[in-house]
Amino acid sequence: MATSEMTSDGAAPPGVPTTGDAGGGDETAELREERRRAERYALDLLARRPRTVRELTRRLESRGYAARVVADISRGCIEAGYLDDRRFAQSWIEESMRSRPSGRLRVRAELRRKGVAGEVVAEALSRLLPDDREAELARDLAWRKVGGPRPPDEAAQGKLWGFLRRRGFTAEACRQAVRAVFGPVEGVDEAGPDYPYDPDDL
Repeated sequence: MATSEMTSDGAAPPGVPTTGDAGGGDETAELREERRRAERYALDLLARRPRTVRELTRRLESRGYAARVVADISRGCIEAGYLDDRRFAQSWIEESMRSRPSGRLRVRAELRRKGVAGEVVAEALSRLLPDDREAELARDLAWRKVGGPRPPDEAAQGKLWGFLRRRGFTAEACRQAVRAVFGPVEGVDEAGPDYPYDPDDL
C-alpha cells in the first residue's frame, strides 16, 4: 500500500486505506459492506481529531465490527500515516504545555491511558518536556497561582505543593517552584499528597 499523508489540518484524506488482501475473494458481500461502513466511520473519527491506535481500534470494536475488519482498517491507517502514536504524543505534549500546563507524571499517565506505548511516551517527554522545562512550567504556574512572592508560610507552601503535585509535576519541580515563591522550602512533606494517578499508568 502506498503511504499517504495527513491533510494540513490533521484530518485524514478521503478514503481510509485497507491492506492489500482486503476484500479478497473469500469475503462475502455482507462483510464487504461492513468494511465500507467501518471505513466511513474511521474516516469520520480521524477527521474530527487525531486518535491513537488504541482509540480507533476500540471505537471500531465498540460498533461491533468484525475483528478482521477492525484489524485491517487499523493496520491500513498505520501504514498510510493516518495513525501515528509518536506524532500523537508529540502533539499532546505540545498542546498540554501551551494550554493546560501539567507535569511529566500527569502527561505520561494521560498518554498511557490512551494506549501510547511507554517507550514512545518516554522518548517524547525527554525531547519536549525535560526536567528543566518541567521545572520552568511549574515555576510559572506557581507564580500565576499565588500572584507574586510571599513570605515563608508553612500552610501556604503545603497548599501550593499539593496543587502542583495534583497537576502531575515531579517532587523536584514542585520543590523548585515553591522555593521560587516562598524562599527555602521548610516544613513541606516532600512526598507530597497522595498522587491522583494510577501507578500502572506511569
